[in-house]
Amino acid sequence: MQISQRKIIPKPIESDSITKYVREKLEEVGLRTRKILLHPSKSSRYSEAARHRNEIHPCHSFRIFAVTNMQRSRIDKTIREMLAGHSTGLDRVYYKPQDEEILQEYLKAIDLLTISKEHRLEKQLDYYKERNDNEKIDRLENDIESLRAGMNNMFMLIQQNPLLAHIKPKVLEQVK
Repeated sequence: MQISQRKIIPKPIESDSITKYVREKLEEVGLRTRKILLHPSKSSRYSEAARHRNEIHPCHSFRIFAVTNMQRSRIDKTIREMLAGHSTGLDRVYYKPQDEEILQEYLKAIDLLTISKEHRLEKQLDYYKERNDNEKIDRLENDIESLRAGMNNMFMLIQQNPLLAHIKPKVLEQVK
C-alpha cells in the first residue's frame, strides 16, 4: 500500500492536548523549564510543586497577548472582555452588542492579533494607492502574491499527500 493511499482517521482532541503541545514547544525553545519533582505532593500549598512556578504559562499567555493588544488598539472594554471570555459584570445583562459592533471593534485590533503579514501589506497597498505611489504599489502587490503562492503550494502538497500535514518542520528542513 502506498503512503498516499492510506486513510488517515483523525483522533478527537483532548481538552489538555493544546496546552501540552504549547508547553512542549516552550520547553523545546528554552522559554520554559520542566522541573522533575522528587517528592510530588499537592496536599500542601508550601510543597515543592506549589513553589515551582513558570513565568510563561502555556495557554493563558495567548489570552494575555490578545487582551494587551486589544487594549493597545483601543477596543471597547466590554467587547474586549467578551472576546477574551471574561466576565463583564452588569454589562452582561444590560449591554447586548450587535454582531456588526463586535466585528468593527475586532477589526481595530486585527493587525496586532494576527501573525500573517498579508493584512498589513494590503493596508499598506491601499495607503500607497491613495498616494499614487506606483513603484511601492507594485512591490507590495508582488509581496502579497508571493505569500499567496507559497500558501497555495503548501496546501496543494498537503492535499496530494495528507501525511505531510503530520511532518514536523525540522524534518522538512533536513530534506532541503
